[in-house]
Amino acid sequence: MDCIELRPDQIVRRGKYPAPNVPNHNSLFFHPSTLHGSPKELEEWGYELATFCRQNGIPYYCFTNDFGKKINVYPNETIEQWWVNR
Repeated sequence: MDCIELRPDQIVRRGKYPAPNVPNHNSLFFHPSTLHGSPKELEEWGYELATFCRQNGIPYYCFTNDFGKKINVYPNETIEQWWVNR
C-alpha cells in the first residue's frame, strides 16, 4: 500500500516547517519518540516504518516538504509500536 497524499488543507506550519494536520498522525520529525534524530536517522527510520506499514497493511499519509522531499505521516500508535519493537 502506497502512501495517501495529504491535501493542502491537511498541512500546517509548525514554526518554519510544514507539518501534518491529521488527528492522531505525525511525521518522525515531530513525534516525541524520534524528535531528536538526525536527518540521516529520520530517513532510515522512515524507510523501516514505511516498510512495516506496507507489510502490515497499515495506511499512512505523505506530503512533499519545501525542499521537494517526500515526508511520510504515520499513525502515532504505529510509530510508538514500531519504536518500542525495533
